[in-house]
Amino acid sequence: MDSSILRNTLAAALLVSMGCATALAQQSATPQISLAPAFTAQQLLTPPTDNWITNGGSLYNQRYSPLKLINRDNVAGLKALWRTGMGLGTSFGNAGQAQNIE
Repeated sequence: MDSSILRNTLAAALLVSMGCATALAQQSATPQISLAPAFTAQQLLTPPTDNWITNGGSLYNQRYSPLKLINRDNVAGLKALWRTGMGLGTSFGNAGQAQNIE
């Protein structure tokens, strides 16, 4: 499938689902859910330059940022600020680790 067709289909599906959620929330006298802010199709498809509005950066879920702060020349100088391991069930392993960088 052509990527532009897929992109347009995903954007249209997202906009329709957001419209349905908005209509349902407006019908309720006391909404029990908080709706996510409305984003344009362009915002959802553009690589993020400040705040990521999806967990993958864009609807393509590439986890790519066009920012230039960290690059090939300075990446070797990064160091961990903290690290945590959450374990897996009753045994501790490599699952669920997180690490911040400076």
